[in-house]
Amino acid sequence: MNFLDSPLPAEERPETTCLCQTPRPAGAPNPCPYLAPSLMDAPLTPYGYEQVRDKGAALDAQLLVVSPLTRALQTIAPCFGDGPPPVVVEADLRPRIGPHMHTRRRPTAALKTTFPHLDFGGIPATDTRWTPRLEPRSEFDARVFAALRSIVGRPQRDIAVITHFTTLFAWLRPPSDHRLLGPNPSRDHSGPAFLDGGRSGDSEAVASFLAPGEVRTLVVVPGR
Repeated sequence: MNFLDSPLPAEERPETTCLCQTPRPAGAPNPCPYLAPSLMDAPLTPYGYEQVRDKGAALDAQLLVVSPLTRALQTIAPCFGDGPPPVVVEADLRPRIGPHMHTRRRPTAALKTTFPHLDFGGIPATDTRWTPRLEPRSEFDARVFAALRSIVGRPQRDIAVITHFTTLFAWLRPPSDHRLLGPNPSRDHSGPAFLDGGRSGDSEAVASFLAPGEVRTLVVVPGR
């Protein structure tokens, strides 16, 4: 698929682009390696496993909310060992949807076979949400903000979340940062991030880029 066949509107394009968005002659194959079918719902790599090993040991979490993609679900065991907190699989914690096959989820039946101890009751049987067109920033923001509100609205005080870089970027970075996700025309670009670090002791640390496997603890105070 040529991503340029159905590009995002100019006002929603990110400042950084993938090979998917590189112009090429008609009929030329797309050089992007992330379009390979073998990468559908890619698993956690051995290196990723080591990056998250025992990272949850110091967390006194009462609940774990996790993305339904395989690599996120596989993070639970090395991160929390044999005694993780109760787990909720949250459909909207998945990464930004698009042509890259690692954003496409396996069928729920396959996930249940791999993770029989988890409840996938709220997850559709097939990934009807996936499309090869990049999810518009406005739709992505609305989805991950709804997930965030759902998490904050839960009765548990200490909640661990396993999700993806694009989701965390949308939560932590102000809407003026268009580098990775592009702008959202429906948001005030001078406004704060969904998780605004302005009232923290170190707002830059709150909003800084996360490293792979990083655990970041935030105290969320609902806005008034």
